[in-house]
Amino acid sequence: MSTSIIRRATADDAPTLSDIARAAKAHWGYPAEWLASWEVLLTIGPAELARYEIFVIEESGRPLGFSATLAGVPRWTLEHLWVLPQAMGRGLGRRLVADACARATAAGAAGLEIEADPNAEGFYLRLGARRVGWSAAAIPGAPDRRLPRLELDRLGHPLTPILRRLQLIEIEDQPWCPEFLRRAITDFLRLLMEWFSPYAVAAPLLARALAELGETQVVDLCSGGGGPWGDLVRRVPAVGGPAVHVRLCDLYPNQGAFARLVQMSDGRITAESGSIDATAVPAQLAGFRTLFTALHHFPPDAARAILADAVRHGRGIGVFEITRRAPLDLVGMLFLPVIALLVTPFIRPFRWDRLFWTYLVPVVPLVLWFEGTVSCLRSYTPNELRDLVTGLDGYRWEIGTVWSPPFITFMTYLIGIPQRA
Repeated sequence: MSTSIIRRATADDAPTLSDIARAAKAHWGYPAEWLASWEVLLTIGPAELARYEIFVIEESGRPLGFSATLAGVPRWTLEHLWVLPQAMGRGLGRRLVADACARATAAGAAGLEIEADPNAEGFYLRLGARRVGWSAAAIPGAPDRRLPRLELDRLGHPLTPILRRLQLIEIEDQPWCPEFLRRAITDFLRLLMEWFSPYAVAAPLLARALAELGETQVVDLCSGGGGPWGDLVRRVPAVGGPAVHVRLCDLYPNQGAFARLVQMSDGRITAESGSIDATAVPAQLAGFRTLFTALHHFPPDAARAILADAVRHGRGIGVFEITRRAPLDLVGMLFLPVIALLVTPFIRPFRWDRLFWTYLVPVVPLVLWFEGTVSCLRSYTPNELRDLVTGLDGYRWEIGTVWSPPFITFMTYLIGIPQRA
């Protein structure tokens, strides 16, 4: 299954984006002479890339649409929104508008203002925009032609976080957490990663970042039971990235789980036996840094310190989370105890204490529900991630969300790429 991602446009995208704009405009059946007169307006070149914030939506590395916004007060202007005709009707345009609106409101703007093609007005009205006026747009053969002017304050989504972030505690984070319980939690999460691959959608993002940096070494921080790297170490090269060597690290390393992944990886995964603090990674641990289902454990100051430490050492970094502060995510956590009861016999390495604390005294299922719920309530939104990287200069920060099948949720991601002088 192909999954679409949204990323910032580069200079290499310009010819493709121009082709998308022309194809989308022609899709409405305009006369050839009208399309010829709009040629300059539909062309994306160096000047447009410098003037606008342009973001591309793509699948498997193929751009399918893009948006271009211009910052302003009180609203940003949506200058371009185009989707290839063959990709229309799949919600890609809606995602681009939602992304543009989120960036505008995060910057303090009231929302977006849009001068829409008459054929697109219905699309924007269905998203909640309102018409505020008209702009004259005469063209030979249509002297009375005009364009609707619209305003859009905020675009919601049924999975959009609506709850305030709460910095609650997770039992697993505490020094007093019993080793059997921490091990049971991380082993359970690792099994979910192996069976369902919720971070498979991170593979193309990682592949592109690693290829851009020419990096083959990965330092995975806060690895828990090993996270998704048992799967991703194969997926990243399969989607065009380099073959990688991954070093697992954690403040409280699960040595049994680490050893199992190391053994299964044919030498592509190794592990640190000592305790590694993600806010102060030793310089000798060189490579692209990753954190999966981990950043939410840290309050904003500590989360920013993790990102700042990567910047200080000039390391690329990728942060990925599948928990969100959304009601549907919280409802999903109610099923964790049931899932734990069903899958615990299949967790390896086998341990009698895990069976005892899951079935005879069901501490593990209850703690999993508690930890999952707290994880949702502590998760960062894309806008909050943008706040965390404010002032961390010299990096290109890519922040967004992408649907993570088979779960009814989205993966939030942050990728930081150092910009070489």
